[in-house]
Amino acid sequence: MTLSVTADSGSFQWLFNGSPISGATGATLTLPTMTVALAGNYSVTVTNETGAVTTSPATLTVTPATSFAHWQNVKFSAAQLADPLVSGATADPVKSGTVNLLKYAFNGNPFSADAALLPIVATERNVIDGQTYLTFTFFKRSTGRHRRWTGVPRRKTAENGSPRHCPQSAKPGWLRSTRK
Repeated sequence: MTLSVTADSGSFQWLFNGSPISGATGATLTLPTMTVALAGNYSVTVTNETGAVTTSPATLTVTPATSFAHWQNVKFSAAQLADPLVSGATADPVKSGTVNLLKYAFNGNPFSADAALLPIVATERNVIDGQTYLTFTFFKRSTGRHRRWTGVPRRKTAENGSPRHCPQSAKPGWLRSTRK
């Protein structure tokens, strides 16, 4: 991430939470790979022959990605973490048929047998070309609806507005539809 300031002339000193950043004396400040430690208020003091002015701070918020290890530490007790048959990536502590790694990927609870968080995978025959394609259906809790993705050949619209199959452009694509 790069922060920059524009000034006709002068010298620059970048500040982090009100304190000078060592070596940050240019018109731009480039931050390394984002970490939580970089979250805070950034401003710059510009000094020239008429005086000095400090900009209003810009707040940088860094939200860390949740790793599988972090998920494990949140979801399991110390005793459970010590047992890979309970907290391991391929463990299924409630014998629901869904391993912890999948529950992590879909933000699930390792001690729930709730299969609604996982996609339903099925095959579907396309009536236009007669081929069979995989269909993935996910339940979206926020809307209470199912979202379905199916890999099918792309279609163009005929002059009369009806869909038609175009073999010359029949590259696989993902069509999304919603159903209750």
